[in-house]
Amino acid sequence: MLNALLSIYIGWLLGLVLTTVLLIICGYGWGPLPHLYVKLVKFVQNFYPHNYPQTDTSWPAIIKQCDTSLLRKHRDDSLSSFYFSETPMLNVFDVCSDAFKAGFEAIIQDQLSVAFDSAPPFYSTLLEHPGRLPFPDAKRRISRQHIFGYFVALLFRYGVLLPIRLSLMFASFIFSTSAIVAEHFMDMTDEQKLRVGIMNCRLFCAGIGLVARYHNRQYRPKHPGK
Repeated sequence: MLNALLSIYIGWLLGLVLTTVLLIICGYGWGPLPHLYVKLVKFVQNFYPHNYPQTDTSWPAIIKQCDTSLLRKHRDDSLSSFYFSETPMLNVFDVCSDAFKAGFEAIIQDQLSVAFDSAPPFYSTLLEHPGRLPFPDAKRRISRQHIFGYFVALLFRYGVLLPIRLSLMFASFIFSTSAIVAEHFMDMTDEQKLRVGIMNCRLFCAGIGLVARYHNRQYRPKHPGK
């Protein structure tokens, strides 16, 4: 029984992959089905939180800034000044040390910590377990429907999407390698090279799950002189 189900599962995935490859090679596609899939994903996402839940707990800082060497902006103008300029210092070394700390903290905060800042919008339960919210003390109740949706999405992503996308990317690599070898032994026209490039691009985009939406077709590039 298990072998039969596994054979049906592998055959179904293989049929989808081969059908997609043949459609792309023949210059066709799945039509509106990818866009309907995107609409379905958006519909499911509407049942989950759109923004980070509000809480009194602050985010843990990557660096702990020194209060003395803090650079503060003026409210009345666009200038800034160090906080230690308003407090008495013992010697020049303390001033230089605090200024060095403030500059080093500013570099880390502007160049490094920004890469680890989380974006405000998110759909947590589609990418991670619903119980692992950004704020542990956030006032949000996770229902059984959210848990069920998470596991269904997890099974679909790793059981269906992952093998299909990996197979399509592998097919694009084989196709591009074969095209390079064929071009080495035979002279291909510019039209043939363009067609091969388009097919390889479509295969790779299908492998990464890209669903493109084109608009303003009147502004698309044209041939020289037109």
